[in-house]
Amino acid sequence: MATAAKGGTLDAITYGLIVNRLSKILQIPSDDIRKELSRRGGQIKQSFVSTIEDSKVSSVEFDGFASKAQAEIIEVILNEPRLFESAAKRVKADDFEKAEMRDAWRLIEQTIDENVEFTLATLLAKTESEQLAGLIVKLSDNGQDMDTLRRRLNGAIEALNEYRQKKDANYKKIKDDEILKRISAIKARTDRRNPGLLPT
Repeated sequence: MATAAKGGTLDAITYGLIVNRLSKILQIPSDDIRKELSRRGGQIKQSFVSTIEDSKVSSVEFDGFASKAQAEIIEVILNEPRLFESAAKRVKADDFEKAEMRDAWRLIEQTIDENVEFTLATLLAKTESEQLAGLIVKLSDNGQDMDTLRRRLNGAIEALNEYRQKKDANYKKIKDDEILKRISAIKARTDRRNPGLLPT
């Protein structure tokens, strides 16, 4: 992976996503993984690089990873609401693509703003949606400590930001392609003032 990154075969977004995955699996800060990969750049076997290249994130996988990152943010806040204030500076409800995730974020935000006891029972009492209630129960009470949850939150927000950047870049490329097609179509038309004259 380090060799691929240094050689330019992995783009920055894909490289960051893979680092984040390793960080969550190994429970090691992503910065430490980046430093180690950078240090060992020339020592990674080509077979390992090929494996990483073969598993580059496709658009479907990328969207799936973004959904996991969004669920991760909700899970962390449900288990440690004290992290909501810092998360809210970087994440808004509209950043969540699934309706139940947006609803969960807004429910958390509402409960914290009301300054009431933040418990599973309190949250469930505030919703009539079985789907939302099921999501909250599923993501609650994982028993992890504050430091672990904070690392997971930072990793998930970083992944979400990378997803947004990739999505914006793809949207811009699509718009640029559309503009080029329109320009080409205009150039290909016959000059209406002189039907016999084709544009050069």
